[in-house]
Amino acid sequence: MHHGVYQGIEAQNQEKRILILGESHHDKKEKIGEPAPYPTKCIMNTYLEEEKTKNTHHFFHKIARSFGIDTNKKEEKEKFWDKVYFGNYIDVVCSVADGTAKKMVNQKSTCYNKKLKEFVIQEKIDYIFCFGVSAVYNYLPSEEGWDRNAIYPGGKIIVGHTMKNGIEKKVYLRAGIYRQGGYFERKVTVYGIPHPSAKGGFNPDNFAKELSKFF
Repeated sequence: MHHGVYQGIEAQNQEKRILILGESHHDKKEKIGEPAPYPTKCIMNTYLEEEKTKNTHHFFHKIARSFGIDTNKKEEKEKFWDKVYFGNYIDVVCSVADGTAKKMVNQKSTCYNKKLKEFVIQEKIDYIFCFGVSAVYNYLPSEEGWDRNAIYPGGKIIVGHTMKNGIEKKVYLRAGIYRQGGYFERKVTVYGIPHPSAKGGFNPDNFAKELSKFF
């Protein structure tokens, strides 16, 4: 929830307000472990102005496609992002697979959760979709009203399979609910989705098929 959260122009007008929570800024040019010199909303605006997919913004396409959005249709892509908030959990630039993200959440998850709580209360967020399990979803408070079995028994469901280091692995969609009066002081449903750069690849269709039952 740092560096200029992106807010779609219709995000506050939705019957249920949705926050998409990413892990952090990732950049090869900036100094790892330091705050990004650019706000999140500027990255989103650059992405939305693009007519075609660019490698630098595949991440946002994968998020939208996880909700069944056809990102080749500019109008459909824009309508989706108009209706949601997007922010990052970690407050510094991280590199891919170098351990920075895990190091930061181990040190500062209490602070990050406090900032997230303030934002959720301020904007009256109803749903949080964490695109990052090991460094975001798993570090949200597991007490104070958290019901991990509210949606799926055991807190997760298998939505597909992927290959990692030559071994087939199950792909999970995780979810739970913070009850009224719990950590966020309101009912908040939280989903945990693997980071789109996950090893073994990321198939948005796995999640779109399941999420279409609810959204």
